[in-house]
Amino acid sequence: MSKEATLFTPGSLIAGRVPVTGNVDTYTSAFHSAAAALDDERIQIVAVRSADSIYYLAAPAQDFASVASPAATPLAQALPGWAGHEGPGYYWTNLRGGLVAVVQVTDDGDISVFTGLRVDAERFAGTDTRQFTPAKPSEWVSVTREAQRSLRALARRVALVSFAAGAVMLLAAVATTGIAVKKSSAHATSASLYQESVTQAAGALGRDGVHGDVWRNFVNFAHAVIERQGRAMKYADDGKGQVGYEVMLPVWTKDFTPFDGATRKDEGSMYLTLTKGGLK
Repeated sequence: MSKEATLFTPGSLIAGRVPVTGNVDTYTSAFHSAAAALDDERIQIVAVRSADSIYYLAAPAQDFASVASPAATPLAQALPGWAGHEGPGYYWTNLRGGLVAVVQVTDDGDISVFTGLRVDAERFAGTDTRQFTPAKPSEWVSVTREAQRSLRALARRVALVSFAAGAVMLLAAVATTGIAVKKSSAHATSASLYQESVTQAAGALGRDGVHGDVWRNFVNFAHAVIERQGRAMKYADDGKGQVGYEVMLPVWTKDFTPFDGATRKDEGSMYLTLTKGGLK
């Protein structure tokens, strides 16, 4: 935790566990689960992977509005796999207004949270002797901050891509969960964060003589992915009007207009995949 972090755990706190297999992005998976549970895409989150599960704590970003940024919570230690985790049991911390929060981790690895009066929290915890009071706070991660980091990394990667014979291929390009925490003059939207990031790359690409249509196609595609909190796995443009891609989107996505002509395949309860063109 940085020295200037504010100790804060909101009463709207939720806890979750996402079963996973293979190589998946921890914060992307946690974000989609938490956003669905909170019915809000503007969230603060801490998450970690342990074996075949991703554990997270999350809360609506609006509950951090009166708190100096960055904010931190000691309850991150309740997450299996987090440094300082002490195993199954009950993890306590004090909230504002005389309330408390208790995160329960069961022997089976399930996780839940109670927030409220201490007397009610004591009933929630019962007589279990495994009671912990974490002392080392960890910073909440805003979706905006995580998106900005990913998008700037994307811009650097795009600037280094070779466009031999006017073709572009981006593999595992856009890994994003971008949503602004606040919609104000001081907090940019994910779209403007993207635009700021790729403008620098555009300058570099322009100097290399890349065809303007290739760049515009890519910008429009990546912008559409970001607006839908998706992940672009593959992208190709042969410079002659033929564009192909593979993109994963949340299952609750409603507007597929930018992806007309793509083939849809459901990938379970969280994601669907759209593919277009003969990518390898």
